[in-house]
Amino acid sequence: MENNVNLAPSPPGYIQASGIYYEGSLRTIKKLLPQLRPIFEAFINAFEAINPQNKSESGTGNQSVIDMELNLKKNLLGNDRTFQKFIVRDTGIGFTEDNFNRIQHLHDSRKMKRNKGIGRVQYLHYFKETKITSIYRDNNSKTGHYQRVFTLSKQPDYIRKNAIIYYQEFKAVETSPPFTEIIFSDPWNEKDASFYSKLSLEQLKEQLIMHYLAYLCSNREYIPEIKLGLKVDDELENSLSIDKSDIPNIDKKEKLVVRTSKINPEKKDVEHTSNQKDFTLTAFKINKIKLEENGLKLVSRGEILKDIDLQCLKPDEDIDEMRYLFLVSGQYIDDQDKDESGEVHWHTTKELKQRAKDVQKYLYNEEYVLIDRIVEEVNEKIQKIYKEIKRKQNEQDERINELKKMFLLSEESITKTRISINDTVQQILEKVYKTDTQKIAKLDAELRDQIQAITSLNPSSGNYVSMLENKTEKIVEKLPLQNRTVLAGYVARRKIILELFDKILKQELNIQRTSKRNINEKLLHNLVFQQSADEPDKSDLWLISEDFIYFKGTSDIKLNSIKINGETIIKDNLSEEEKTFIESLGKKRLQKKPDILLFPSEAKCIIIEFKNPDTNVGDYLSQITYYATLIYNFSKREFNTFYGYLIGEKIDPDDIKSHDANFQEAYHLDYLFRPHERVYGKFRTPDASLYTEVIKYSTLLERAKRRNQMFIEKLGLQT
Repeated sequence: MENNVNLAPSPPGYIQASGIYYEGSLRTIKKLLPQLRPIFEAFINAFEAINPQNKSESGTGNQSVIDMELNLKKNLLGNDRTFQKFIVRDTGIGFTEDNFNRIQHLHDSRKMKRNKGIGRVQYLHYFKETKITSIYRDNNSKTGHYQRVFTLSKQPDYIRKNAIIYYQEFKAVETSPPFTEIIFSDPWNEKDASFYSKLSLEQLKEQLIMHYLAYLCSNREYIPEIKLGLKVDDELENSLSIDKSDIPNIDKKEKLVVRTSKINPEKKDVEHTSNQKDFTLTAFKINKIKLEENGLKLVSRGEILKDIDLQCLKPDEDIDEMRYLFLVSGQYIDDQDKDESGEVHWHTTKELKQRAKDVQKYLYNEEYVLIDRIVEEVNEKIQKIYKEIKRKQNEQDERINELKKMFLLSEESITKTRISINDTVQQILEKVYKTDTQKIAKLDAELRDQIQAITSLNPSSGNYVSMLENKTEKIVEKLPLQNRTVLAGYVARRKIILELFDKILKQELNIQRTSKRNINEKLLHNLVFQQSADEPDKSDLWLISEDFIYFKGTSDIKLNSIKINGETIIKDNLSEEEKTFIESLGKKRLQKKPDILLFPSEAKCIIIEFKNPDTNVGDYLSQITYYATLIYNFSKREFNTFYGYLIGEKIDPDDIKSHDANFQEAYHLDYLFRPHERVYGKFRTPDASLYTEVIKYSTLLERAKRRNQMFIEKLGLQT
């Protein structure tokens, strides 16, 4: 507890505290974002000091004013500005004896309902010096008015004396209107200094209004004159004001209740109780010109505390040129916002479920309002009070149904997935697939339990046969559910890829119709394995062979840049003879880019080349041999076996064999193959071996379609 602070020093001098050690205590209160935090605190203190709802308590009885002034200084060249100071003045009651006593106590929260006693610490965290000058009226004294001048800081000179205040002046003055002036100067770090030097009055105004929107709305009829000024080298460059017209009108105000939740120790799960907490939802409809994004925010004591998930509207979406801002307030939120660190921990269903697994470590009878429950209830309420937003949700529902049919999504998984109106198609699919993964994990765990139970059976026991049948039936029951969940998404995605493959071959894509160049080969290459990529497991190489997606490899990368496990495959130091060979005839041979290289094992390499469907494939039979020769002779790894796949559409078996008589037809399988070709070893011995296939795109397509259809039929899925 903080006590025994010397409240009446003989100025000037440091006000030393006892019962508290500032150096340690200040570390417990974090520096809070945003960077306008100290300005926010000074602004709201000025507003409350004026107390516009009760003129009898304000500093003057005349005009109430808050004046905020940003001072910058030009450098010698005049083309840059640096932060000098920020001034906040108000005509409030000033630093009375009570107010001054409170500022000396680090955690004093007696001032106002919204005050937690940590705002002044943000002055210390952001600025090396905060100078405060104030005149106040004391009705109990003979002179009536006093002036205080003091400085707040956590600089070493202060902390060494266990102080955060240096009292510069305290004296009686002639009758004078009360006021307070706060001057922030010398930020602790360059990042903050840069922020303030680039701050515009428009940004300052917007942030002040947004941060204290709830508070300003509740005081809309009593807003004092608020002036903002920007001075550069003491010359006023710009000025703005905040008045009643800047504060949006409340469109709707609704009450809502959220049930509390707690851990059920018997079920080791989370359950909702019959108890509930009351909240208020305040809604604003604001022209999209004035409000950049729709938002849903928690409010504590009139101050924006946290953004939460507005599920029923996209951030940048507008309806009839209007956007929506929703504020959620309530005593429960105020009660949570009491941590001296400035942070609030909001419990979630997921967190409580995790705690429920080990209830002995936690108080399972404690009740919480879970943040995801608040989000759910608020979004439901919004859709009830705004029909136009409900229509947007209906559009999202239609989108989900479309995806369900296209990707064979499970109705159960969709129901269990929390999908927001903000979610894109990709995000919807990712969320549903994540739900599927969790379901698979649960099934896997159950299968493991059943299998372990089987291993514990005793074949000599009298009930062995019946027990074995029982366990086996449970495994058989689980496997189809597990397999179907995994494979449904698997075959649905493949079905789409196959449709795209077919459209490219038929030249039905819009890009094919509008492009002036023939890009068919590029499209097919990227469909199978994106150019410049090196993750086969994320490709669609299964179109050629199911095994290919499990190998390491690259797509359309220069030979001398290809890396496997972070190491280039081409030798770093070449002999003069090797350099002469790779650059002979003006060629840069190691800068060649094979379409696809795969590495199934240490000594094996797969080379895949695509040709435009309009190109005669027979003219390119030597290309794969050429790449195999370069890799064999110049790689760090000792490859000895190569496999080549030359893929196109214009393939005539006789033409292929007339180019190379070693090619044979694979009858009934519609491709040609060459069992063996010698790969020339100029710098390695013996020569390596190359197996090559020449195959049509259309053949690959039909094969892949048949494989996928088999999956679909086995799963009993409707397409």
